[in-house]
Amino acid sequence: MDIIARYISDKDKTQTILNHSENAAVLCSKTMKKAGLGILGYLTGLIHDMGKASPEFQEYIRKNDSSARGTVHHAQTGALYIYRNFYTSAADVIEQYTAQLIIDAVYSHHTGLFDCITVDAENGFLNKMNTTDNFYQKAAEIFFETVISENKIKELYKKAVAEVRDFIAKMKPFNAFSCGMLQKLLFSALVDSDRYDAYCFEADIDPLIAEPIDWSEAVNKMEAKAASFSPNTTLNKIRCEVSQKCCDFSDNKGIYRLNVPTGGGKTLSSLRFALHHAQKHNCGHIYYVIPYTTILDQTADAVKEICGDDMVLEHHSGFINDDDEKYSLYTQRWNAPVILTTVVQFLNSIYKRKPGCQRRMNALCNSVIIIDEVQAVPIKTLSLFNEAINFLHKVCGSTIILCTATMPQSNESEHPIKLSVPPDIVPYSSETDGALKRVKAINLSDKSMNYEEIAEFVNERLITNPSVLLVFNTTKTARAVYDSINSDCRKILLTAKLCRAHRDKLIKEIKERTQKLNNKANIDSAEKLVVISTQLIEAGVDLSFSCAVRALAGIDSLIQTAGRCNREGEFNGLREVYLIRAEGENLSSLPEIAKAKECTEAVMSHKKNIDLLSREAIEAYYNEYLKVPTSNLSEFDYVVKLPKEDSLVCLLSKNEFSIESHTARPLPFLKQAFAAAGDNFSVIGSETYSVLVPYEDGAEIINSLNGHSEISQKTKLLRKSYAYSVSLYENEIRQLKDSGGIFIIEDTGTFVLNRRFYDENYGVYMNPDLEF
Repeated sequence: MDIIARYISDKDKTQTILNHSENAAVLCSKTMKKAGLGILGYLTGLIHDMGKASPEFQEYIRKNDSSARGTVHHAQTGALYIYRNFYTSAADVIEQYTAQLIIDAVYSHHTGLFDCITVDAENGFLNKMNTTDNFYQKAAEIFFETVISENKIKELYKKAVAEVRDFIAKMKPFNAFSCGMLQKLLFSALVDSDRYDAYCFEADIDPLIAEPIDWSEAVNKMEAKAASFSPNTTLNKIRCEVSQKCCDFSDNKGIYRLNVPTGGGKTLSSLRFALHHAQKHNCGHIYYVIPYTTILDQTADAVKEICGDDMVLEHHSGFINDDDEKYSLYTQRWNAPVILTTVVQFLNSIYKRKPGCQRRMNALCNSVIIIDEVQAVPIKTLSLFNEAINFLHKVCGSTIILCTATMPQSNESEHPIKLSVPPDIVPYSSETDGALKRVKAINLSDKSMNYEEIAEFVNERLITNPSVLLVFNTTKTARAVYDSINSDCRKILLTAKLCRAHRDKLIKEIKERTQKLNNKANIDSAEKLVVISTQLIEAGVDLSFSCAVRALAGIDSLIQTAGRCNREGEFNGLREVYLIRAEGENLSSLPEIAKAKECTEAVMSHKKNIDLLSREAIEAYYNEYLKVPTSNLSEFDYVVKLPKEDSLVCLLSKNEFSIESHTARPLPFLKQAFAAAGDNFSVIGSETYSVLVPYEDGAEIINSLNGHSEISQKTKLLRKSYAYSVSLYENEIRQLKDSGGIFIIEDTGTFVLNRRFYDENYGVYMNPDLEF
């Protein structure tokens, strides 16, 4: 009788443990070879399902009783075999590290990596290894008979140790954090190999056949696009030069900055680099990692124009795809040549505990990774982000491009990004910087302005300007200023309380209006435009106003707002960007913006007459913002409150605080609290809930979900609903529930907003009876 790993009853189809083990071994080895650890990957994949060889598991799987699911465990068997045979007191540190890498990955491949030393100071590793496994001996014997002999496993293990020894020697210095990151990479490779082989078995696909990516067509389209650009203006000439420098630099592998002022053409220039680099170095993927979903549509359009729809995968909450099965597989594996995703998804793939998230980490190997608007990475995740970038280049062989118009200089931090030499794809040029200068900053923040004063200030600007943009830090201030402006112009409010479809419609109107106004000589006051927005407009939204106003925040935010003013140089001379202090703007719930505001005030205090849009100003600002703290716990290291205050950086490296309280010895080589760190990791911070709103098609979606649609139809509707949803915090959900503003569609668990609580101008209202 065959020893089987998988059984599909409705097809009466079985997969032998030999076939599955060999497939998983080859797939896992293929990934780990990119880090120079192919034998380690092969052995891990080979023995991960050793426990399935036990008679108990064979009886369980052949019965195909869904009610018994999860009652016969198999993942611990291969881990215990490695532990009992190779993790011995006689083993040196490299032998112990090699063994633990395999043990942790195999033991955890269905549940997620566990805590080697827990935050309660328990030895999680030894506790797992000292558990009784009644199936172990028999399962191992059958596995050696049907898959591979024990002697061959021992030979593979010796080769894996030698491979790890060479790897560590090449990678020195290789700190505790990096040791833990390698564990995550091996775990990711195993989970993906295991699940992908299972999918291929059910779909009758050979998992070992993979077509190489042909980048040539996209490269040719990119070159044709670049050749079509005309250097007919100073701005366009600079864009052409930036694009060519990116193309010329594409032989280089490393971590580089693309630090180009707003309007310098970063998106297409970085794509040109990426396509040429991917073709020259046979890269598996190109990633565009973007902080805000508001930028993604515009970037996606530009990328798809060059690469074509079939090459591009969008993976973010706002994307709607009709082929759910194919899209699901692609997002689980990031299985496409070009992936457009968010910082949230990117960091989740490395730091979130869920196997479904970490499964994607291995796909980042041997790739080009473009991080757009890198200055927007949340400050609490900065060290984790920097360490990930370093690991992806040094160990995984990827090339990373950090794009922004306001590049943070973080090399003085405890966990800096280790930039390659030379660090900049386009070296700084004061001449280029000057040629791209289209605005000037006017600082009026010495005294506060109330809402009425801000409105009067806007009315004065409208006398000589066809369009004015105002950016505030809070929705409350933006709404109050919107209400205070009584001009007969067209005024538009943009905040996160509008659903995405609503915002997109308004941004389209703004773009059309500004383009028309910017090319018109005589303009009636009713035609003029005032846009009041929160910071969501600051990055990647291609709009151009003749005047801009920014409430006091970080200098990076001021520069981003300035990038929406006179963007194409449509207006003669330098246009004004005003920095103001909005009276009563409460930033207590926005600590990062509050800190940024304090750092800007410090720069203005130390350098009285500094040009706030200059390179000097942004460097001075980041010197304040990224000061290394003197305390043990840094705000950059993602501080959490567990039994005691700790940081995720600490938990994922030496885990000192947990070890201090742990008296038993010996300790395992890897001491990381992987589970605690993964469970406490969240890029955004406070949890939000998606609420479907009755805006335009959103009302029809609500009606259909409330009806008797089939499950498949409801799944498509739920995907479509992202464009008609607003993210609200828990306290906002409670407030709306108390006032009857929210109800739940029970069979889908969807929060739905009462029609009365959504307004065409304001979006979600907490209490319309009081606010209107």
